Amino acid sequence: RGTFVNSSGTTTATFNAAQFGAGKISNTALFTGTTQVQAVAVNLSAGGSLDMSGWTFATWTSGTDIITVTGATGDETIVGSSQIDRFVVGATNQVSAADRYGKAAYGKHLRAVADGKIRY
Repeated sequence: RGTFVNSSGTTTATFNAAQFGAGKISNTALFTGTTQVQAVAVNLSAGGSLDMSGWTFATWTSGTDIITVTGATGDETIVGSSQIDRFVVGATNQVSAADRYGKAAYGKHLRAVADGKIRY
């Protein structure tokens, strides 16, 4: 559980992706904000992974409150949250079309094609 208590400005909680998972910060963490701006920043090491699909949010304004995930130079696996997530990568060629459009129907289709589940 992450609870922000800022009464003005922006407060940022910064994590390493390795801090989440079994026996660590829950992959179903609840982040509770205030009426101010909150930010969650997560850094991944090369080859790391992060699943934010189980995160929940209270007193959180998607698009105003910020979630930023910064990848490394390897192949990272990231599952986004229910909010607007910002991904920082070293080079845009590291991001596939399926990643860019992952939450949309088209992105799911691209991912299925990339995974070999749909063949033409």
